[in-house]
Amino acid sequence: MKYYHATKDELPIGKKVKSTRNNSFYKNASKEMDKLKPLNAPGREKALFLADDAEFAVYFLMKNGVEISEINLYEVEPECEHKAPFVLTHKVEKRLQDKQSVESLIAEYWNPQLKWGFYEYLTLSFTVKKRVSLPEIDESFVFPLYDCDVRQAEKIS
Repeated sequence: MKYYHATKDELPIGKKVKSTRNNSFYKNASKEMDKLKPLNAPGREKALFLADDAEFAVYFLMKNGVEISEINLYEVEPECEHKAPFVLTHKVEKRLQDKQSVESLIAEYWNPQLKWGFYEYLTLSFTVKKRVSLPEIDESFVFPLYDCDVRQAEKIS
C-alpha cells in the first residue's frame, strides 16, 4: 500500500521524520480518544497523519486553509501505522462540545467495524520515499464520498 503525507514543509528524500510536537487539530477530541486507544496504537496527540489517497491528503490541507501552491506531497513509508476512519475525530470533537456521549465513536475509530470512504493512518515516524506531483482535486468526487462518511458517523450513537 502507498501512503501519502501532505505538508507545507519541504522534506528531503530518505529523511526519517519523527513526531516532535503535539497535534494542533481537534485537541479535545484527541485527548479524549487517546484515553481509549489500544496499547499498540500511536496516540493522536503526538501522531503524524498519513493518507492512502494522494488527492485526499491534499484536500484535507486545502480545507484547513492551506493554499494548494503551499502544499508539498510525499509518498512515505511509516514505521508503524494505525488505520482509523478519518471523519470520526471531527464528530467526537463536536459531541464533546455538545456534552454528548463519544464512547461509541471512539470505539469505532480505534477498531473500525464499518466500511469508510476515507481513512487516516497514525504514525510516530515515517521515511520520505519520494516527492509526488500534486493531483488535480475533483471536489465533485471527493466531497460526496466524504459526505457519506459524515452521514454514517451521525448514525453512531
